Amino acid sequence: SLDNAIGNSYIWFKNGVVIAGATSNSLVINTLQNSDFGIYKYRITNSFFPLLTLESAPITLELDPDTSP
Repeated sequence: SLDNAIGNSYIWFKNGVVIAGATSNSLVINTLQNSDFGIYKYRITNSFFPLLTLESAPITLELDPDTSP
């Protein structure tokens, strides 16, 4: 699996900007806030295959208006 491949490096983005410190194969938001809503994606590179870069499809995080408190 790509998640645990040796040599992988991960970079997460929110709205096209690198998220500082987000370098693992998953991104966890512990306490969701309105400021967390946006478009996320990640990029994987591998030290054994330096010419290969994989990028995720955009992941949209938004509030569902039908589930307001």
